[in-house]
Amino acid sequence: MALGGAFRAVGTANDAIYMNPAGLEAAPRYQLDLGGQASFGRPYAGFGLSVMDSTVGPIAAGLAFQRFVEGPLGDRATSNSWYLALAAPLGDNLALGVTGKYLYQRDINFLGHSGLTLDVGLLIKYDLLSVGVVGANLVDVGTKQAPRRLALGLAVGREDFVRGSADVVVDFLSHP
Repeated sequence: MALGGAFRAVGTANDAIYMNPAGLEAAPRYQLDLGGQASFGRPYAGFGLSVMDSTVGPIAAGLAFQRFVEGPLGDRATSNSWYLALAAPLGDNLALGVTGKYLYQRDINFLGHSGLTLDVGLLIKYDLLSVGVVGANLVDVGTKQAPRRLALGLAVGREDFVRGSADVVVDFLSHP
């Protein structure tokens, strides 16, 4: 997230599970990631755990779990998300990835909402240029927290030196 969310054409960490599953194929690695966040301006906290492996076999895989809590004690909204991402090379410069997501949310009225959705991504790499294309939440789960999105990412540079990255994201929000 240090790139301001412009990660769809990069794919060098576990963030590929969330941003562009094709990025799991970007470099051979095994990685475990644990993270958390808190906001002192409003009652908000979350944590996540993810693991990915692209060192064994032709298919790279990643698993992740995230939990977020918002609101004061006794008046909280919660969200739990589970991810399974798979990616495969389609040649020397092209990879395809798919993430299946199960989302469960409970609002402050304790009304639950859950659903399965899907992200599909492509990553094209040539020399110093990388392009990522992602369709996110392609199955409508009926919540504004998971809008359908189309994203295009562009990265220029080398992973071991300097890389600039930018994303354009279009939300197709279908719920108020």
